[in-house]
Amino acid sequence: MEKVFFTDMRTKPNNSLLNKFAKLIKKSGVLEKIKPKMEVAIKLHWGEPGNLSYIHPLYIRVLVNLIKKQGAYPFITDTNTIYRGPRNKATTNIEVAIKHGFNYSVLDAPVIIADGIKGKSYITIPVKNGFKLDEIKIGNALYWADFVFVVSHFKGHILYGFGGAIKNIVMGFAPQSFKQVLHSDMKPEIKQDKCVGCGNCAKICPAGAIVIKNKKASINQEKCIGCGECIVVCPTSAIPVQWKTDIEPLYQKTADFINAVWENMKEKIFCINFLINLNPNCDCMGWNEPPLLEDIGILATHNPVIIDKVSLDLIIKKAGKDVFKEYHKKDYYILFNLLKSHLVNFEKIKI
Repeated sequence: MEKVFFTDMRTKPNNSLLNKFAKLIKKSGVLEKIKPKMEVAIKLHWGEPGNLSYIHPLYIRVLVNLIKKQGAYPFITDTNTIYRGPRNKATTNIEVAIKHGFNYSVLDAPVIIADGIKGKSYITIPVKNGFKLDEIKIGNALYWADFVFVVSHFKGHILYGFGGAIKNIVMGFAPQSFKQVLHSDMKPEIKQDKCVGCGNCAKICPAGAIVIKNKKASINQEKCIGCGECIVVCPTSAIPVQWKTDIEPLYQKTADFINAVWENMKEKIFCINFLINLNPNCDCMGWNEPPLLEDIGILATHNPVIIDKVSLDLIIKKAGKDVFKEYHKKDYYILFNLLKSHLVNFEKIKI
């Protein structure tokens, strides 16, 4: 039986939220898995510039200290985004982390971009009996870490309907190019007026589908495999991100990704969901709206599907309705049905 540990947000003298968070981690028993000299990843989202609803870095400092007491080496990590902005490449992505308080002086741990300088540092692993995918890609720093804490701010999401541990793993573990695969079934196209004929896309294309002629690139759609590598290396945004997708294929690819991660990394993943600042949209937005309801608490367990389902159940109970489903009009229970094998019996333990 899976154990789901929970603490609410009520405090009293000598029992601050940071103390309660530390007790939650200790009671969960996860620290017993952290051995001396392990490289331990803390996967989180440090927010888009202009957004203020991401998890406060002092919570992460607590987790870092607990990991270090085990003799291990923690690091903070995330992958580069596919959409244009400062989190689109490692150098400026780290700058955003630093400006938001996720820096060494606050955390006592380094920030490492999981998929490298330009999103090319990843490993490919197979998907067994997938709905849509035969393989997935994972940022190297996450895959090769000895243990991974998936720390998620639970909120709404314009694409998924909600964003928690599942989204943090799928979109968060994936390198830039594979984010395109997850977001859309459409193949990339080149805007000729923006193309400068640099040839980066042709050099990187694994299918040999791109040619340069008369200082302009063109894509052979029959050869194109839709991997998205060309989008990442284009310096002029002549190959835009394709966002169009139906919700069911998105959920199917999400289920494939979670199943493959669980097949390969199950023993070294632990999930923490913060049910605070319950905003309708993701921290990827350059702003944040008022929360849809008051803070509920913090959850911790191993399985990302269970922790997200329990998170939604707590929110629905608190609000008296499914606030994220009502806001985004997404039937995300399709996703939970695809991942129903993960929803084993569990026991909720309040700290």
